[in-house]
Amino acid sequence: MKRTNKLKRIQTAIDYTLRVDSVQKGLTKVGMPKAEIIQGRGLFEHVQMLDAAQQKEYGERYQATDELNLARQQAQTFYMKHIDVARFALKDQRGYWKALELSGVRKSDLFGWLAQAHTFYSNVYQVKDVLAQYNLPEAELQQGESMIDAVIEAYNVRQKEDNEAQAATQQRDEALEKLEAWMRRFTQAARLAFADDMQTLKGLGLVSKMTA
Repeated sequence: MKRTNKLKRIQTAIDYTLRVDSVQKGLTKVGMPKAEIIQGRGLFEHVQMLDAAQQKEYGERYQATDELNLARQQAQTFYMKHIDVARFALKDQRGYWKALELSGVRKSDLFGWLAQAHTFYSNVYQVKDVLAQYNLPEAELQQGESMIDAVIEAYNVRQKEDNEAQAATQQRDEALEKLEAWMRRFTQAARLAFADDMQTLKGLGLVSKMTA
């Protein structure tokens, strides 16, 4: 059963019990007094709160992922332009090709790509005067390096949001386990108390459509 359906079923049982005095009395007779129903409602409300918090955290994680992807896309445009200029300007200089990692394609994974970009911008200032002759001024190289730094910062933010989303999920799931344990006890008590009262069991949401 989906989590939302489980919660709806639990809410139906709690609301019906607290609304109907005869149900409360029947449950009390089998060892489940009103105080335990109220406790169940508290567990339910706690799960609702944590569920909303978890959704919020995942929304922030998705936003951080989008911002990371955008930052990388923007940095990639500058970075590849700078690579192309450097390859043309330094076409006969093997040493700089090695130092700047100009050979081959750019790696697709984020860390590999960042490593290549970091190597390039760490060493490119050795040839900034040469590149300036090809309409690539030092200020633009600095801008490119800053954009790579922005990608790293965006990644760190995304990791923070990811950790918070996972923590929120764990908290929600732990609370849901407690609520489900309470619901199992409630269901057992209700079936015992109203074994011959199908109408009440239906009101509590404890009778499937097939059974009904």
